[in-house]
Amino acid sequence: MARVLFGIDQPTGGTIAIDGKTMRFASPKDAMGNGIAYVSEDRIGQSLVMDFPILNNASLTVLDKATRGGLMSREKEIGIAKPFLDRLRLRFKSFDQPVGALSGGNQQKVVLAKWLATNPRILILDEPTQGIDVQTKADVHAMMTDLAAKGMAIILISSELPELLGMADRMIVLREGSVTAEFRHDEATQEKVIGAATDAIVKKVDGEIVVQPVPHRDEKSVIPERAAQGTWRRVLARRELGLFAAIAAVVIPISMLNIRMLSGANLSALAMDAGLLMIVAVAQMLVVITRSIDLSVAAIIGLAAYGAASTIHLYPEIGVMGGVALACTIGLAAGFLNGLIVTYGRVPAIVVTLGTMSIFRGINSLWAGGTQVSADQVPQAWLDMTAANIFGVPAVLLIAIATLLVVAYILRNTSIGRELFAIGSNPGGASLIGIPSRARILMAFSAAGLLAGFDGALWASRYATVDARVAYGFELTVIAAVVVGGIAVRGGSGTVLGVAAGALMLLIINNGLTLVRVDPLWLQGVYGLVILAAIGIDALVARRAAGKRKGAH
Repeated sequence: MARVLFGIDQPTGGTIAIDGKTMRFASPKDAMGNGIAYVSEDRIGQSLVMDFPILNNASLTVLDKATRGGLMSREKEIGIAKPFLDRLRLRFKSFDQPVGALSGGNQQKVVLAKWLATNPRILILDEPTQGIDVQTKADVHAMMTDLAAKGMAIILISSELPELLGMADRMIVLREGSVTAEFRHDEATQEKVIGAATDAIVKKVDGEIVVQPVPHRDEKSVIPERAAQGTWRRVLARRELGLFAAIAAVVIPISMLNIRMLSGANLSALAMDAGLLMIVAVAQMLVVITRSIDLSVAAIIGLAAYGAASTIHLYPEIGVMGGVALACTIGLAAGFLNGLIVTYGRVPAIVVTLGTMSIFRGINSLWAGGTQVSADQVPQAWLDMTAANIFGVPAVLLIAIATLLVVAYILRNTSIGRELFAIGSNPGGASLIGIPSRARILMAFSAAGLLAGFDGALWASRYATVDARVAYGFELTVIAAVVVGGIAVRGGSGTVLGVAAGALMLLIINNGLTLVRVDPLWLQGVYGLVILAAIGIDALVARRAAGKRKGAH
């Protein structure tokens, strides 16, 4: 019933009226727009994003109010969340403390603060005091009394009869989907409620019914220092440092075996290849953090590369910017198609993109017709786009760094970036707070396609000769770079810096094995092992985090 009132499920009968006006909510966002808030009984599964710190969770329902100029404002977030956290007397050390390190009672306070920040007219509380300590329960009851006294309507769902008898002004008893009784506060007694709920004859013992509250384990008031320090950002940072250490561990011995590893020509070629891989890897990251995957990304690169190169060959007057714009448009269209089928067609991403990968390759083959575009068929300015050096650094690497900085800024400082991580970390919880998950996932696929198309233009400029087999098989390298870079395949976590480090590490492994004359056929096997190792590490981290959360409760 609570899910129907909040627009999650649709009613099969009856009406919902607010102030006498009949309402119907198509989604939680509609319900929130009409001043309704819903605190689910599933605190971990549906109410909190465990990968987020306290502040991010507490402001997740009001992201539009926590921005300044379209960017997330920490000052505004604190201004919105702090009054409610203080009101509930949350015990915490900093706003950046992981919510998973809090006790069950304090986690519930964060959930309540998150919804109170929306200033609701109607607050639905489903088992709000389940599994929390006595003091926190008293705090929640005091808050409910205060809110009700100020005119807020509260719907309390509880399996604890003493709580209902003590808090409810009006009590409705349901049994097997039907209303069996309704009591005012001064009418309700334990025997009446139990009789209505069970259709049984309630007997008194020594003249009264004795209800013993379920004892709760006292919660620790002091959070272990080790847990307080284990924020997801620090974990990711350690992984990134580990990646750079691994890069050094590869570079040093190979340089000792073949000094060409550190030659200017080799480093320049490595930098250009790194730039191309980093751009498409961060494109894949946008999809993976939403718990999806795009296997067609290399095919999009190939289609965009050939489309741009062949068009600029036939119509050189469009110039470099025209060629890049065309490649980006091709990529955007392909990504949008992928996202549309995944989100609104509700087909698994791995199935969709496996199919479109073949479709895009087929279109490219038909377009090329067995021909290729070579360096002497395109304007020199097209080739100079990536061949140029600025202060000794290849232009393609600088372009890649700029692209990564823009993506990192958006993910870190905008409400859309926050929502993408929330969707991947807790899809159910994201939907419950009105985040338009399908629209955001469609946006992630479209942005990934746009970046892949842009990468295709750079690819055509970098390698000059382009045919239908551009970037063939490159998708495995892209996926390896993402998972090695710390982007969790379960979604919801990762950094752009990690992706850059993962891409660089793979290219150095490739380059190093080539310089020491290892058969290139082994490279695919090495990438496969690297992917398995990275996913294994991610699974271990997830299990340890789950164990800590279980221990905290």
